[in-house]
Amino acid sequence: MGVRSRFFTFIIIIVIVPLIVSVLTFAISMSRVVKTIDNETDIETNFYVLEQVLQDSYDQINNSDQFYEKISPYLREFDIEIQIVSLAGTVLFESDQLSRDDRTFNLFDRFNTYTVSIFQNNKKVATANIKASANSPATFTVNGKLVSSVFVSVGAGLITFTTLIVLFIVYVSRHILTPIEQLNDATLLMSDGDFSYPLTYKSRTELGQLTIAFQQMRHRLADSIKERQKQEQSRRELIASISHDLRTPLASIQGYVEALQDGIAEDEATKQKYFATIQVKTKQVNRLIEDLFEFSKLELKQLQMNVQPMNSSFLAEMFVQIEADILQKGARAAVDLNIPSAPIEIDPERILQVIQNLVNNALRYIDDECGVIQLRSYLKDKYFVIEVSDNGTGVAAENLPYIFDRFYRGEKSRSRSYGGAGLGLAISKTIVEAHEGHIDVASEIGKGTTFKINLPIAGRKT
Repeated sequence: MGVRSRFFTFIIIIVIVPLIVSVLTFAISMSRVVKTIDNETDIETNFYVLEQVLQDSYDQINNSDQFYEKISPYLREFDIEIQIVSLAGTVLFESDQLSRDDRTFNLFDRFNTYTVSIFQNNKKVATANIKASANSPATFTVNGKLVSSVFVSVGAGLITFTTLIVLFIVYVSRHILTPIEQLNDATLLMSDGDFSYPLTYKSRTELGQLTIAFQQMRHRLADSIKERQKQEQSRRELIASISHDLRTPLASIQGYVEALQDGIAEDEATKQKYFATIQVKTKQVNRLIEDLFEFSKLELKQLQMNVQPMNSSFLAEMFVQIEADILQKGARAAVDLNIPSAPIEIDPERILQVIQNLVNNALRYIDDECGVIQLRSYLKDKYFVIEVSDNGTGVAAENLPYIFDRFYRGEKSRSRSYGGAGLGLAISKTIVEAHEGHIDVASEIGKGTTFKINLPIAGRKT
């Protein structure tokens, strides 16, 4: 039930329930009054007897003691007090001045007052005011009991109404005002960059759902800000890295070019050495520019994929090409060309790019004399797996979760000496995920690193 429905339901309850309580209370009180009256068998007789006594005794009204002596048995029997008033308004007799009985009167006895006319010779001569007490017969107390029933029923209704109002205020405070106040405080703190304000309200109402949605929005916003700060920090580090990584090879190129222009390299062997160095430095700059270009396409989500169905056996030619590249760069290679057959849907050029990125990454961290890069493939569950491993320096456990982050370069000083802007692995991960696969890594310091490219086998995707 929503807040609006609960609100209107509570309003209806506040109005209806007190009325019901009042009516029921009045009905119960009246049933008791009626029952009491029903038990009185001489209701009319009581009034008639009292009226006759007053008529017969009125001729002694001037002698209060004698008048009182005649009517006192009835006063005691009915537990009442009588006041005789002449037509001129003069008080002729008051029994409470002569009575020695201690009668108790309650709040509602003022309604138990009756008036009886006294006649002499068929002529009205005075009025008798009869005042009943709480112990008087029902004949004389019915009015007071009726009024008492009304007061009790109204009081019960008011108590019920007050109780419901208090409950309603508590409900509004707890389920409406409190969450709104928390949301307001959280919003004000968020405007100052503080996302830690606790939102404790939990409910299935609209406000509860709003609080949950606000909490989720706040967490996403906080994560987004952290990610933006992290990206900004990475961009600053990238600018510093690019500045260094470009300046170093370009400075070398400039130095060797100037040396050639100045004629410092006189013999052909020295010139060829300078040209080879210039070529290496140029390739290093070109590789950095290519990584930045690929990264820019990733940022703009413009990475083009040409996925096509094929059999995994075609990778044998790719493995041979990669083995030749490894050997050409002076490293040792252990390439398994026994490739299992499986239908896969891939972009061959992009997968080759991923494998080359992993191989180039391995080349940076293996020893020139005993370093070995292994390349093999196998089937596992619903995936075709390409594994690239090396016996290089390895990656520290604390750095391993971040190596696929953009611009991440682990130990900055060491990574800079090995080259790279920290984009190759991030690009590789994005390409593999675009094939609905995933890339895993395991590493140990001093023993090497293993990357596993998991590509889904066609027809086995879940």
